[in-house]
Amino acid sequence: MNRVKIILVDWIGYPLQRRRRMGRNKHICGLGPLLKNLQTYEPGIGYDLMLIINSVLQESKPIFRQFPALIKRRQRQIKRRKARYLKLKQQYQIISTLIFRESNLGKDIGAYDFGFNELKKEGYTGDVVMMNTNIRGPSENDWLINYYKLFRKHQNTGLCGVSLNSHDTTQTPPVFDPHVQSFFIYSTMEVLKKAFPNILPGADFDVEKDKLIQTGEIGISRTILDMGYGIVASMFPEFHYKKEQEWSLQEGDLRQLKQFDKRANKL
Repeated sequence: MNRVKIILVDWIGYPLQRRRRMGRNKHICGLGPLLKNLQTYEPGIGYDLMLIINSVLQESKPIFRQFPALIKRRQRQIKRRKARYLKLKQQYQIISTLIFRESNLGKDIGAYDFGFNELKKEGYTGDVVMMNTNIRGPSENDWLINYYKLFRKHQNTGLCGVSLNSHDTTQTPPVFDPHVQSFFIYSTMEVLKKAFPNILPGADFDVEKDKLIQTGEIGISRTILDMGYGIVASMFPEFHYKKEQEWSLQEGDLRQLKQFDKRANKL
């Protein structure tokens, strides 16, 4: 059993702990609690953690060209925040690699693609997790091997996540476009290289959030489904969806539904 490669992404502008709204509730999340939990609970399978920090220097924006002093101020701020992550790497031995990505292009998807390309350069051929710091947990042992098993529970799975959404709710009216939510995606290099030989969809986008969700988060699942693979999530382990099959789950964005919002981003 190969070690799983985890690509964990954060933005340099985030605090280490923050509160994020999920439907009608706010949950504590962030890199700080996530690393603490990852180090506390046994994964059940070995993994290597690549932590990628998206950084935005923004010197190219007109305001920075008009006021050069802002560039130096911004650079000092970035330097202080980088030092924070370097201390985290010393504190948490689970961090195998720390990478500062001097861009926020494509946001999380752009960083996922960056890490994916690093793994291709290494010649890695095993399982891959791509996740960001909106995820909460883990809260029990064997959390990672459970996803390893779930990915293999059904035949021809392409993506495994925490939760599934039936529709693209960024559009009005919402459009049926089933997808794994992108704060946690489990797959393999074999699947990802077949589906995305060049770049993950949306990785090179500098657009508003809704467009990136449509092209990136939803586009990843759409491509996987178009290739004949299935998608599955730990919230509904018996439900394995393939293109044009019946969708038997609750429809909509599960984060907005009372019965699911407390679990929608929980490992």
